[in-house]
Amino acid sequence: MSDFIIKGEDKVLKYMDQILVNDQRQKELDELRNTTNAKLRMLDKCKDDAREICLNNIFSKIYKDAVPLNDDYKNAYAGDLDADFPNFLNKVYPDGLSFYIHECIKKGSPFAKRVMEAVDTLVDSEYRDKELNIDDLNPDDLIFKTTDDIQKKLDVISDDLGANDITQAIRDNVKNSAISEIRRAKQEKESIKSFEDQLKNDPAITSPAAVESAVELYELRNGRDKFYTPTLFEAVMINKINHINYLRESGEFNELPLYDTLSEFKENVSDVTYADYAFVESLKEYTCLSMLKSLKLESFTKDDIDELVRRYSEE
Repeated sequence: MSDFIIKGEDKVLKYMDQILVNDQRQKELDELRNTTNAKLRMLDKCKDDAREICLNNIFSKIYKDAVPLNDDYKNAYAGDLDADFPNFLNKVYPDGLSFYIHECIKKGSPFAKRVMEAVDTLVDSEYRDKELNIDDLNPDDLIFKTTDDIQKKLDVISDDLGANDITQAIRDNVKNSAISEIRRAKQEKESIKSFEDQLKNDPAITSPAAVESAVELYELRNGRDKFYTPTLFEAVMINKINHINYLRESGEFNELPLYDTLSEFKENVSDVTYADYAFVESLKEYTCLSMLKSLKLESFTKDDIDELVRRYSEE
């Protein structure tokens, strides 16, 4: 028999032996997972995961209802919006929403205490029978699933927490802040245009030095000197414009449909610009910040706001 055939048979035999080894290992793992101690450890982890899932569900719903974007946009990007608030929080608290809520409870947040107690009650109720009958369950039976019944219970928790009133207050705050920023930007644009016209028609402006002096005087009179501090919404907008520009330059930017979601903020929604994408992202980010304040998870001082402005402006 040729070496080629012998080597081929050896490979087949080795492959079959490996399958048997893998099957044996899997059998041993399954037996280990099915021990009472292993299932009890898994149950504790599944309860922790369940709390995280429930909190994400509640806060994501508050966020989605509060962000001032239209229903077409929200339906089209439902999955992305579900992840927005957890992702926003993850930048500062990577250990998850449950960890963050417990930190807020330590700082005396009433809302954090109420929502955590409600979620703990729901999770404990869902796992009570499983704890008592742990020996009769498979490990996969312990994994938490957001069934229709669970979703109804989470909706009841949201209602009990007054989520509808809270989301409306957040939405109004974000919308008003955005509209104020639009008006401010429009007024500034008109002011700059008027100033430029004055420069063109001023016979005293005859040199670059004279132009520079006139510009410095204009900026000083209009609060645009070197000590100028943008509003928080303006700082967020600066951050998002910079990020959009980075994505464009790197070729990673996707011009996805906005579904006329800015109809409350601009007249010609069919004329979509890169600034519109940045504006949408700013609305999302500012909604997350407003949630922290409105839900009394954070109590932002003036120094805190100044630090946020600095970070957003410089990142």
